[in-house]
Amino acid sequence: MSSLTGPQLYNIMYGKDRIAYEVRLQEIAVFYSGANLADRFTDFVDSGVVLGIHAKSLVPGGDCSETATFIPATFLSELTEEHHTNQRAFCLFEQHTGVP
Repeated sequence: MSSLTGPQLYNIMYGKDRIAYEVRLQEIAVFYSGANLADRFTDFVDSGVVLGIHAKSLVPGGDCSETATFIPATFLSELTEEHHTNQRAFCLFEQHTGVP
């Protein structure tokens, strides 16, 4: 995971076919509201910067299925000289909804 932009996947293949060269979080829609009229109807679209530094571990049964496979991510931060590993940065699971 990039410490600046968060999760990134490269060269995703299906069999022998490349289906994606790069997939990553580009932007986040952040919705603010407040008591005054201007804040109540304001929507900001912020760039996804420093997401990796602020990433927290996912919770089984809360963020992901209890049966999910958790995938760690390691990244460097300018805040420390050592690398940081988040043991539950990503989760992979199948959720059968019955809809084809």
